[in-house]
This record gives sequence, C-alpha cells and structure tokens, in this order.
Amino acid sequence: MSNDKYLEFLECAKGLYKQGLDLLDPEKEDVSILSGCILLTIGLEKIIKHILESRNPLMILEKVTFKDVIDVGKGLRVGNRQTVSLRTAFERLTNLFPQLEQEKRHVLKIIKDRNFLVHQAGYFNITKIEGRVRVNITDISEQICLRCIDKKPEEIFVEGIWDKMTSYREAYRGAEVLKLNKRIAFLKRIYSQGEKLPCEQIKLSEKLDKVEYECPICGNMAEIDLEVGEGDWREGVAGDVWPYLSAFKCGICGFTLSDPDEIEALVSEETARELLYPGYGEEY
Repeated sequence: MSNDKYLEFLECAKGLYKQGLDLLDPEKEDVSILSGCILLTIGLEKIIKHILESRNPLMILEKVTFKDVIDVGKGLRVGNRQTVSLRTAFERLTNLFPQLEQEKRHVLKIIKDRNFLVHQAGYFNITKIEGRVRVNITDISEQICLRCIDKKPEEIFVEGIWDKMTSYREAYRGAEVLKLNKRIAFLKRIYSQGEKLPCEQIKLSEKLDKVEYECPICGNMAEIDLEVGEGDWREGVAGDVWPYLSAFKCGICGFTLSDPDEIEALVSEETARELLYPGYGEEY
C-alpha cells in the first residue's frame, strides 16, 4: 500500500512558517538565519497557491493540457506537475483580488532577497536580509489572510506563530524609523549651520517617472524615482507592472536616500501606496 500523501498547500505553509521562525533565532549561526528566510518565502508561495488551487486547480499550473481540463472537470486533483513561480502566482492572485495590487512591492522585495540567497554570491548584510524578509512576508501574509481567505491571520497561524511575526515587525519598523529619524535630526542640525550634508551622491534617472515629496531637511519639494521591478528568468515572463520607490533626492539641500525600505519608512507605508497608485484606494 502506498504511503504517498497529497501536498496540502495551506498545511505545508503553516509548517514552513513554524520551522522558519524556529530557525530565525538570534542565538543561531548565519546559515540557520538564511535557511529560515528561505523557508518563510516558500511558505508564502504555498499560501498563495492554496488560494489559487481552491478557486481552480488549473490556476497553479505552468502549462495546462486538455487532459488537465478533463481531470479537473471530473473533480480530480493536480498531481506531480510543474506549477507557476511565486511572481506569476501573485500576479494571478491580484487578478482575483485587485486590492492586493498595492502589495506587489512587498513580493518583489521578497523575490529579490530569495534569489540572492538561493542563486547568487557576494557580500550581504544578514540583519538587513532577515529584517526585510520577515517584515515583508508578515505584511503580505496579513493582507492575504484578510482579503483572500477572509480570516484573521491569528486564526490560521496558531501556536504563537502570528504573535512572533507581528512582534518582530513592530520592533524592526520601530528601530528603522528611530534610526532614520536620528539621522534626519543630525542632518537638519548641520544644514541649519550652513554645512554641506554628508549624504550619498546619487543621480536620479532621466528615464524613470518621478513623484514629489517634501524634504524632511529643508522643507522643499524633493523628487523620488518610481522604478518598475524587472523580471527574472527564474520567475518567468513578467506580465504586469511592479512599481516601487527607488531613490530620493532633494535638489536644494542635497539630502538623499537610495534604500527603498528607508524611503518607505520616511514617507510611511500608506503614503507610499498613494504615491505608487494614485487614486487606487478610491476604487477598492
């Protein structure tokens, strides 16, 4: 008798989140932290595919055959088939739930960090990667639970999993905002004394669209590059636009930011949504 079991996406996701969080222990070595980040990312992909599969099993397939259509019509489940990438799965999810359109930037950051950990080599800041992965996955998981599954996250992620995720998110965001505010306070002081700001010299792209936002140092209007996330061959062909705020520069005082997370911390997440999707909230 076969011991094979069907892979239930949601149960698998909950297990991956639990194991991933167990590995993200500050007492453990770097490899454990990186492994935890990868498991959380896989868990997120499983949740998204759970929702797609529950609507129609064909939605998770990379290629659909006539036999697949017949099998699904008979109530049979998809077995041992190549499914779509995380990016494609989320694009399909936004077609079902357009309210999630504004969350694409979170998924884009998750994919970039996952690709670095799995496919690339080079120097990295483990604290930054862990922070981005945990916070972005918490954000998107929360929206998926509320909008797609119609349940509170704590109803799905039991055994203290959701408490761990939200506690870390609030602590990380609070620390990032505090760090940025301290830097801004320092820069405002030296600017008021007539000194040149010791900021990174960046040049905004002439090809990208821009949005304006008040500079926190001098109060004049600064410009922010609005970049569109590029596709990756591992993620298939990108069919939709995935915008994010990529660079901040004030042409008056010289204040700059080149980290998208810092830019979002400066303007706030709600304002970032408004800048990226003008008028979008009015429709949904």
